[in-house]
Amino acid sequence: QLVEQGNISAARSMLERAAEGGNARALFALAETYDANMLSAWGTVGIQGDTAKAKELYGKALAGGVEEANARLKALKP
Repeated sequence: QLVEQGNISAARSMLERAAEGGNARALFALAETYDANMLSAWGTVGIQGDTAKAKELYGKALAGGVEEANARLKALKP
């Protein structure tokens, strides 16, 4: 809901807490907030992506069983 409202910073904060417990879906959602492709798709303004962070988080989400993360990893620019 925070992402839909464009409040990426608050979404990151909430998702970081959920991801600390190893929740793979939370890791995936958190990765999306660092993925420049997703930020662009959402029309987000004023928040920068971080490809390295997105890759790290997508990798953890994939290891946790979120298969969707594999496609996102492949879509990220080096």
